[in-house]
Parts: sequence; C-alpha cells; structure tokens
Amino acid sequence: MGNPFEEVIKEMHFGLSEVKSDLAEIKSALRKISGNKLYSVQEIAFATGNCDQTIRKQFKNGEIKGSRIGRKFMATQEEFDRLCSNYKSMLHKRN
Repeated sequence: MGNPFEEVIKEMHFGLSEVKSDLAEIKSALRKISGNKLYSVQEIAFATGNCDQTIRKQFKNGEIKGSRIGRKFMATQEEFDRLCSNYKSMLHKRN
C-alpha cells in the first residue's frame, strides 16, 4: 500500500501549475493592455531614493497613480517617469 495522500499531493501540484500558468497569462495580458512595463513599490523606491513604506503611502493617498494587482501596487511607465523626473528636479532644488 502506498501513501494515501499521494493522489491528493498530485492534484495539488497539478492545481498549482494551473494557477502559475493563469498568473503568467494575466501578467502578459496586463502588459499588452498597458503597453508598458509595470513598476513595483520596490523599484520606484529604489529609483527615487524613498523607502518602500513612503511609496505605499503615496499609492494609498492617490499621490502615485497606479493599480493594485493582488496585494501589490504597480505603476505604469508614464507614472514611473513622472516620479523619477520629480525626484531629479527635487535633487537640483536642494543644491
């Protein structure tokens, strides 16, 4: 007699592979719709010199326009460019 949970484990692995495949399709569709790369909180924070929490707060307050994909905030290329240009202009004002 084999492992009684073997069939359940196989089904879980199959289901997980389906979810991964569906997620890849969704990401691909989002990129096609927006026509741009989507930037995460971490990428924006690194590019602007802010911390992740500040960027999340700006998303929630509407200062950064973007969308939520699951639990992650994502910004389009245009919004990323706007944020980076604002950051560069702030650097020049400080000097």
